[in-house]
Amino acid sequence: GSTELIDLADVACLVAEDKYTTAYLGERSIMINHSLAELEKAHPDRLLRVHRSVLVARERVRGLERGESGMQLMLEGCELRPAVSRRQLPAVRRLLKEKQE
Repeated sequence: GSTELIDLADVACLVAEDKYTTAYLGERSIMINHSLAELEKAHPDRLLRVHRSVLVARERVRGLERGESGMQLMLEGCELRPAVSRRQLPAVRRLLKEKQE
């Protein structure tokens, strides 16, 4: 396997699945060898946890919409609509409010 360096600024969303984390970069996705906890701890100013298994780039957050299974996040430059847990909803709403000011 080859190693690819990615710029965190290109990442819209990170999703943990089993033992892997998938980074969504616009129209493509790649698997990375870091846990969400490691990434969240290293970049708290850039990443926001919106679900037990999802981190998103704060600067890419554009809005919330109601989906079939609850609230979903709209991200700039990413078709994926990650679920937002009820527990994380207040933090997401705070971020959206800050962006409007």
